[in-house]
Amino acid sequence: MANTSKGKQPASQLKGRDWHYRVDNDYGLPHPTTEQMGNLILPFMLKPETLNSIPSEFSENATFIESMTLPGSVPWTGYYMTVHRAKVAILNAYGIWFKIHRHDDTWEAFRLARHSF
Repeated sequence: MANTSKGKQPASQLKGRDWHYRVDNDYGLPHPTTEQMGNLILPFMLKPETLNSIPSEFSENATFIESMTLPGSVPWTGYYMTVHRAKVAILNAYGIWFKIHRHDDTWEAFRLARHSF
């Protein structure tokens, strides 16, 4: 399968990258154990996705938007869900969707995304 017109690979072609653990991989951290996941505390630091890398079967209600493609529509490139016609920034870490926001010079996961999402 060929690359997309912008030279980026579709999510199905990304190799050697487990999207569940991207947050840890970005910071060079080991993957958490099941026990550590049970003790996950919000907020935690992360970086929004810069690639549309989550398989579609896990992101049906999420939209990946590049801020440069649609200037003014979103504050940064990443995944968004629409709630009452407003775009809400979200991120998937460990197979769980979180609402995220920018705080000072970083981003934080501060709340679980809607259960119905």
